[in-house]
Amino acid sequence: MLKPVDYPPNILHRSFSDVDDLAGVLSTRRNLQMAQLDLRPLQCDLLLLNIGVGEFSFLCSNCALSARGPKARGFIDFAFVLQAGTQELTAHKVTVSSSTLFGFDNLRENDVILPAHLTLGVLQIKQSVFEEYLQVMGRSDVDSRFLATNYLCCPSTFDPVLTYLRQLYALVKNKAKFLSHPHVSRLILEDFLPLLVDAIPLRRYAEMVTDQPITQAQLVQQAEAYMLAHLNQPITLKNLCESLHTSNRPLYYGFQAVFGVSPMAYLKLLRLHAVRKALMTADPATATVENIANQFGFWSAGHFGQDYKRTFGERPSETLKRSQDERPGAGEVARN
Repeated sequence: MLKPVDYPPNILHRSFSDVDDLAGVLSTRRNLQMAQLDLRPLQCDLLLLNIGVGEFSFLCSNCALSARGPKARGFIDFAFVLQAGTQELTAHKVTVSSSTLFGFDNLRENDVILPAHLTLGVLQIKQSVFEEYLQVMGRSDVDSRFLATNYLCCPSTFDPVLTYLRQLYALVKNKAKFLSHPHVSRLILEDFLPLLVDAIPLRRYAEMVTDQPITQAQLVQQAEAYMLAHLNQPITLKNLCESLHTSNRPLYYGFQAVFGVSPMAYLKLLRLHAVRKALMTADPATATVENIANQFGFWSAGHFGQDYKRTFGERPSETLKRSQDERPGAGEVARN
């Protein structure tokens, strides 16, 4: 029996008590055969976020489940264990840990045993879109030979990917209305794919040559100028590389050499300072921290608040309140 929840059209959130109903929803592009492996009533929670060129799915069940069948043509699945279950997940009889990316061989059928209480996250993305990102980022090493391996265990690089997915999972559950805006779905995709590709270790040197060779410092200067000119617009690593006619690697190494941080970390700092400036000049009677933060691309209030306080030593709400206290005439009004 399905228990629908009122969510925006691009988000599906349902609880299932019938494994065949669950398989039917998950077989929109796949052709899954699923079975319940525990002798108790099924309670399975499924969240789907449609991003146009693919979807994020999050699944957690109180019963162990098996899922078998062919994958969708023209798509690649990237699967992650977001929270461990009562036992370890197996795919094609291979034990999969939380630091293992798996399922990306699109010529290999699904054959997965999901233990009870494990939370699984999957990105299903059009292969053509994924290949476009690989080209922009200069990652010709992520080719058919890599995809055929189907598994990649890399605990040292997957932490940011898993953190992002867990944040997205919480956002879909708790702030779904915000994700109904098309530009937000696109921004999530353009944030996540570079993060995912960067987590895959280089297998060989594969640097893209820019059309007009420039120095590292010039490249960073151009990138910074672009960021400052578009602070209140969605900027992704893909946008940045395309605008500067470069790939991810020289941009990354340039920012590390000049600022000691990655391009996107530097962009976050610029945006934090922009938010602070806006808060200090805003009218607390009409402005809110959330609206100002959203203007500069911060959509997770909790993580924004932590980053803001870590950077400036106070909460954003305190900055907004102080802007009222320091406004000309505020003291006279208080005394009167």
